[in-house]
Amino acid sequence: MTVLVAGGAGFFGRGLVRRLRAEGHEVRVLDRRESPEEQKDIAFFKTDVTDAAGVGEAVRGCSHIYNLVSLLPCSRAGKDFWRVNVHGTRVLLEAAQGEKGFQKFIHLSTSVVYGVPAEVPLKEESPTRPVGDYGRTKLEAERVCLAFQEKGMRLTILRPRFIIGPGRLGLLTILFEWVRTGHTIYTLGRGTNRFQMLGQDDLAEACVQAAAAGDQMIINLGADRLPSVREVLTALAAHAGTGCKVKAAPAAPTRLILRGLDKLGLSPLGTEHYLLADRDYVLDCSRAKKLLGWAPRQDPLREMQSAYDWYVEHRNEVGKMKGADRPGEKVLRLARLFRW
Repeated sequence: MTVLVAGGAGFFGRGLVRRLRAEGHEVRVLDRRESPEEQKDIAFFKTDVTDAAGVGEAVRGCSHIYNLVSLLPCSRAGKDFWRVNVHGTRVLLEAAQGEKGFQKFIHLSTSVVYGVPAEVPLKEESPTRPVGDYGRTKLEAERVCLAFQEKGMRLTILRPRFIIGPGRLGLLTILFEWVRTGHTIYTLGRGTNRFQMLGQDDLAEACVQAAAAGDQMIINLGADRLPSVREVLTALAAHAGTGCKVKAAPAAPTRLILRGLDKLGLSPLGTEHYLLADRDYVLDCSRAKKLLGWAPRQDPLREMQSAYDWYVEHRNEVGKMKGADRPGEKVLRLARLFRW
């Protein structure tokens, strides 16, 4: 089959492309930046997801579309969250709707659409009350997808927890640099809350299985192992061996400081981060196991450590990167001031 991975030059996109290639598919990638990895025999369409003409050219002749395009919270994108996350999704769907031979649209959403959980584990039917622009736009993109589903589009919406593996950056850029240089790292509160993650290969497997499934559905995805935040950070510190310590920061005053910095556009954490960082955030993934036959196999602690090792090996390249994979330079400079 000929498949399109929109956002295929990003962290998870590169992994999904490798998996689809291994499946024997003809793979196309749509992204506004080129992949840092060499991807042989890949048809690359360098265009913005909101460019209807460019998207239409990329979609032509495809049987499946994997929509991974998204601006992340650390990008502090403002109105661009709506332009890319919502309008970009609509442009892809419109192009697919008019394409003869098109079979399935797989949309990558996020668990952040649930907002602050009233109880865990969160089911697909749990209330969706996102707390920041990123979550709000991802939920609105889901609604756009469902509107096309009502018109006959076959699609599946996936809601993964925090995706982890080699190449994952974002806010981890700050964490990994503090660990590498042996500085103290902090939990918001005691850090005893459970932090669910999802290995990138497990997510790729779910994408492949969702493409083959006939049901039109929303599906939660997360690892079965549920470490606490402190357990994750302590294991990472021990793995790095740089002497960094894990300490607790008092939740209420720290959150107040982060909220103020966020208002000034200086916080390394977005609203979703500092409101959720000290809470259990666990998804019920029984629907994925039942309907897709999916089961997570990767150990999230090991994947976090692999992501750290990748960062250390590629940190000079990371420093030259532009785009939404890492916080802006102003935020990174401020984060360095808080190391002790």
